Amino acid sequence: MKMRTLLTVALLGVTGAAAAAGDQLSIRLVEAGQGAGDISPELRDVARLLKRLNYPVYKLLASAAAGLPANQTLKLTDDLQVKLTGAQADLRVVVIRRRKKILAVNIVLRKPFLAVLPGATRSGGRLLLIILPKPSRD
Repeated sequence: MKMRTLLTVALLGVTGAAAAAGDQLSIRLVEAGQGAGDISPELRDVARLLKRLNYPVYKLLASAAAGLPANQTLKLTDDLQVKLTGAQADLRVVVIRRRKKILAVNIVLRKPFLAVLPGATRSGGRLLLIILPKPSRD
């Protein structure tokens, strides 16, 4: 029997400004969970975005950066990779867990992109992928 995976992809914005060509992408892997705690200090810039979800605790697990236009695969954990190709106006995001594609989506990255990845974490939480356009610092 084929297992059906529920995937929630939400486009939620905290900024209306679009980044210009030649800018960077910030990619973050976040664990959302229950219990005592708060939002990790490293996630302050997306706190408003995260508070829209129904979890009290957000912990940054990994982060990476990529240039635009993108054409690279980023290893976020031992078993999770994110492949990015294309420009900000047509960015292809492929998430691979244990050599299996769990998410493939094309996005226009004008605002932060948030994806809730399928499957629970070891602690019963959820994995979130956040991709933000970041202006380059010249």
